Amino acid sequence: MKKIKTGLVWFRNNLRLDDNPALNRALELCEYVLLVHVYDTRTFEKQQFNIDRIGGHRMRFLFQSVEDLSQNLRDNNLYLHTAYDNPINYIKKLVSEYHVTDIFTQKEAGYEEMIDEKEIKRIANLHLFESSTLFCKEDLGFSIDQLPKDFTSFRKKVEKQGFLNPPVDFERHDAYSIEVPDEKYLYKFSHLMINPHRKTVYPFTGGETMGNERLKHFIWEDRAIDTYKKTRNNLIGSNYSSKFSPWLANGSISPKRIWLEISQYEQIVNKNQSTYWLKFELLWREFFKWVAYKHPTKFYLKNGFSKKPIDTATENENFTLWKNGKTANEFINANINELNLTGFMSNRGRQIVASYLIYDLHVDWRLGAAYFEKMLIDYDTNSNYGNWTYIAGVGNDPRGGRHFNIEKQRSQYDPNGEYTLLWADAK
Repeated sequence: MKKIKTGLVWFRNNLRLDDNPALNRALELCEYVLLVHVYDTRTFEKQQFNIDRIGGHRMRFLFQSVEDLSQNLRDNNLYLHTAYDNPINYIKKLVSEYHVTDIFTQKEAGYEEMIDEKEIKRIANLHLFESSTLFCKEDLGFSIDQLPKDFTSFRKKVEKQGFLNPPVDFERHDAYSIEVPDEKYLYKFSHLMINPHRKTVYPFTGGETMGNERLKHFIWEDRAIDTYKKTRNNLIGSNYSSKFSPWLANGSISPKRIWLEISQYEQIVNKNQSTYWLKFELLWREFFKWVAYKHPTKFYLKNGFSKKPIDTATENENFTLWKNGKTANEFINANINELNLTGFMSNRGRQIVASYLIYDLHVDWRLGAAYFEKMLIDYDTNSNYGNWTYIAGVGNDPRGGRHFNIEKQRSQYDPNGEYTLLWADAK
């Protein structure tokens, strides 16, 4: 195949070298490569409810992840160029200035992201790679139009179909990496970044290096995977859950790599319900990705996939009390305070506070989803909105929503009040 003179690798939510086919392919096909990450100005703006799209915790984790990517590339004589701009406008500028003919990037499941891909196709040859999912579209065994409406049906279909192409190892090849001076933008954000609170369950640090360390510790060194199914709904501790989600969210680690590590552990050490259940959770993430591909806008509508009217307020004082951890329920406040102070909350906690906002406080679920987008270091568009619509009964839940008895949840998951005591009045 004829070599491409100059190609551009656009790092989006694939901030890693491992299992990055867009990067590998560009290095294989191109004589010169320009490696780029653009901090999207849209991410640093307000949402429709006047809520910031990114807060200090996620901002810190993102910048750490990009810095780690830059260092890992530099160790291979490759140079990452970063800027703060609208990515389409900025890439157009680079295409013109460096005579780029081909752009390599990861395909994303999201409305804005799909629009961006259409724009990029107008200015260069676009090579898209499905590396944020376990499956490529062709490997699902059915078309996107035939995607099951509920998770259980999806899971059974893909499990029957069999699994997946393995992750690809990084290959340097001999492309020449163009080094471009970075734009000056860090001064805009350094004072906004927030470090983890001293009580945090796990001191998350962004980047592929730390993501791989967490994978190694949780599965192989601590063998916490052996008891995952029993502990996954706990609220305190570093190993009650995998904590892989922040690195998965911005692509510092590959879902295929995690799946492979679990499978190898099952073959070498132990296979039980807990090892399966971690794969089960990866399939939930997978399901929401493909739902987003099929319905790129419905996740964000008040009625979601439902035709029934939703009678909740778009803005009221109850939302303010909820997001500030000042409701009449201390258990709810504890969960929200942990989120506000650390950028993280257990999966069980997320379901409980979402139910409380929707069904007890009668607030539009989209405000909660928007607040999670701002606060969570592991914010993933599809999982976030997929789970909120699920709880609200306007998504993929065949039961039509999940209204939890908060007192029952507290007595089951915090029977001694240890978690509530830890976080309810934390500052």
